[in-house]
Amino acid sequence: MALCVMTGTVTESFLVASIDAGPPNATYPIHKLTIVPFEQEFRCDNAVWGLKFKFHVISGSISPTGFSFVTRGEGKGESWRSCECP
Repeated sequence: MALCVMTGTVTESFLVASIDAGPPNATYPIHKLTIVPFEQEFRCDNAVWGLKFKFHVISGSISPTGFSFVTRGEGKGESWRSCECP
């Protein structure tokens, strides 16, 4: 397991109240946090993780407002809880 602490400025926060996501005809609520990382720390962190895990491209939920960390849609993926497991 790898862990990295990102520091930066929060530009959007939907941690307490949710926001609608998904296609226009079937939206669902999610919680989201968007951060613009401090530039020098971001470059250093990415360089270290890239060297360690041998990657050259980082993909994710990136927009002009920063990186978004999104939860699973509320009520989605909860079917395992209703399972009658032995």
